[in-house]
Amino acid sequence: MPTCKSWMKYSWEGHICENPPWEADPEGLCILHSLVPEKDKNAFDQALQAKLAGEDYDFREVYFPGPVSFAKQKFTGGHFLAAFSHFLIVGQAALFILAIRNRLGRRH
Repeated sequence: MPTCKSWMKYSWEGHICENPPWEADPEGLCILHSLVPEKDKNAFDQALQAKLAGEDYDFREVYFPGPVSFAKQKFTGGHFLAAFSHFLIVGQAALFILAIRNRLGRRH
């Protein structure tokens, strides 16, 4: 079964997204990694929930089609990987991100 081609597009070594390609994506990316702005929000949410249920917190190059709240999500096990752009973090999450950045020695 074919898988998302995000690892080829972004030159990731040692990581392959196991999701199937989304039929609306011209590059063969899954619904999570697709840059197509007109994503099916329900299909995206289902794929995101499956990712979270599997304790897969690798959000590199995930393109969120709109606001998403992780307020009630518990991140257990595994590693949280993300590269953010064009985002807004509010409330306690913002304090968490600043604490992590400070711990890593990065300025905010």
